[in-house]
Amino acid sequence: MKSRKEKSITLEKDPGFFQNLIEMVRVIILILDPEGKILYFNPFLEEISGWKLEEKRGKDWFTSCLPECDYDKIREVFRNTVHDINTTGTINPILTKDGQERLIEWANTTLKDSQGNIIGVLATGTDISTQASTVEELKKSQEKYRDLVENIADIVYEVDENGLISYINPAVQSFIGYSPSEIVSNSFGQYLHQDDLPKAASEFQKVLSGQITHNEYRTVSKSGETRWFFASNRPLLRNDQVVGAHGILTDITELKRVQDQLKKSEEKFHDFIESATEGFTLFDSELNLIAFNQGALEGTGISEEQANRLVGKHILEISPETKETGRYDQYLEVIKTGQPFSHEDIAHSRLFGDDRYVSVKAFKVGDGLGIITTDITDRKNVENILRESEEKLRITFESIG
Repeated sequence: MKSRKEKSITLEKDPGFFQNLIEMVRVIILILDPEGKILYFNPFLEEISGWKLEEKRGKDWFTSCLPECDYDKIREVFRNTVHDINTTGTINPILTKDGQERLIEWANTTLKDSQGNIIGVLATGTDISTQASTVEELKKSQEKYRDLVENIADIVYEVDENGLISYINPAVQSFIGYSPSEIVSNSFGQYLHQDDLPKAASEFQKVLSGQITHNEYRTVSKSGETRWFFASNRPLLRNDQVVGAHGILTDITELKRVQDQLKKSEEKFHDFIESATEGFTLFDSELNLIAFNQGALEGTGISEEQANRLVGKHILEISPETKETGRYDQYLEVIKTGQPFSHEDIAHSRLFGDDRYVSVKAFKVGDGLGIITTDITDRKNVENILRESEEKLRITFESIG
């Protein structure tokens, strides 16, 4: 086996080896004379530029292969190298034969003859066009993401493993009055309602353990106002390690206000219905029973427990005769058109053991149906008595005449 020294001697005696190496490497090899004229470049430069060495040999490198805007800057780098100042890391584009640009990173070395005279410059270049394009695309993507985050209406945040805020977007200022610069580096718990701190601390530990959480919290604004937000939180990862949390906070203050008003309205409505002497029943859009009040049970002989078992059942299961009388179709029409209607009917009372007269008013409630039933038996009885009295008087007067 040949020693390293023997191998070196063999390579020195084989100039074809170095020629083949220069022609095979995927790096630009460029040799210029002291005036900047092209003496040689390897096939890789031909490949990426489209130029042939025969076309460019003897021509000025700067004016024939570089964009005009770079002439002076790159020529100055060349002059330094000619004066025995080697340079690395210079980046500039070259022009291809079809007018495109390729971005090259250069390393320049002074060439000398055996007597030490400067005879030119050796420049080696790495084509970083694809890398630069990827970096530029990444930069644009990051800028687009940053613009999106900076202008989104929701609050975007990041906190470290200690709960200290490392980033928060400008939307926070319109939410609680603090600017991002006032908030960053502070603990997120500083801005939460005191009663929500235990829940928030527990949820934060879940996120640090790798879980995704969703919850509602209250915050206290700079002016002292209590506001609500919905938080979507997920682990913040660096090299597959959880280093904190990040997520999106959505302002739900107005929603909570509306829900509170709705709850109060429902409570008032419930109290009103329960105190009403008339019977009230509520059905959904498919005429399944949703609710009823105590007045709806008066005179029916049905206990509240029995009535509760009817909730969720269809109106035809509860009152099959509704279909036969045509009321079922009329109720559907009320739901469809929103136009109420009323009628008088006769209902059998299990409690009193007789038929009772009722006035029925049907109207649309939301996307369902409400029915108010009023017992008008006494009124009907009085009307019947008056009608019979009038008839007797009429017969009496006729017999006298």
